[in-house]
Amino acid sequence: MTSQVLRRAPTSLTEDINIKHEKLRYGDGNAFLLNQTGDVTWKYQNHNGIGIAACSRSATMYMVHLLWKLGLNVAHEQQGADGSVGYHLAVIKPDNCLHQVRHPLKQISSNVAHRSWGFADQVMDLPDFGLLSCMRYWLTWNEMCEEFCVWRYQIENLPNIWDEFLERIGKTPCPLPDVPINTNTQDKYGKFKQYTWADLFNEDRQLAEAIQDKAVQYGYDTPEMDKVEYQNLRELETAEVA
Repeated sequence: MTSQVLRRAPTSLTEDINIKHEKLRYGDGNAFLLNQTGDVTWKYQNHNGIGIAACSRSATMYMVHLLWKLGLNVAHEQQGADGSVGYHLAVIKPDNCLHQVRHPLKQISSNVAHRSWGFADQVMDLPDFGLLSCMRYWLTWNEMCEEFCVWRYQIENLPNIWDEFLERIGKTPCPLPDVPINTNTQDKYGKFKQYTWADLFNEDRQLAEAIQDKAVQYGYDTPEMDKVEYQNLRELETAEVA
């Protein structure tokens, strides 16, 4: 998020969460980040227009570029004249918001490498910035979005549901614009580790099972875990690739 010092935030919001260097305050559709001296470094107030909520590293910047191609003035993790896209909407909870999801293995792998947390560690319990925290984040943040979003779609399936997507955002039918899928890929990270279900199950079996159940709910295909012990899942995945 762009850092900009603004006036001090009002004091009547419903949440007030202390952290190391900044404080997140949010409620009633507004959110503020304050530094140690009480100055606002980021704010979001009075949402209007399109809202698309998602975890970070879930192709939200790609979606912003796509909407720009449609002539919409939307912003990424900020307020735009025609709406906003980003993880921050999970605490804003705008009306008629859409829920964009990405396959857990893809999002988790990307987040371990990029550490795109924003203020997420101020909303939920994240002990570190490693694999376990990324697993918790994917599950918890998506469940937060479920509470208020009116429609959910897989970003990977966007070409197949494009017409309905356009209808949902109030646009007339048109071809899917040509936007590079690596719009927000950062070259400095190179080829980062792609985590597998075996990695997730070896990290925390109960949490991995919950993530897998949620992925199935979202329409993703996952291995049939009851046919193999999680310790041997890596061998199964290798065999499937071969």
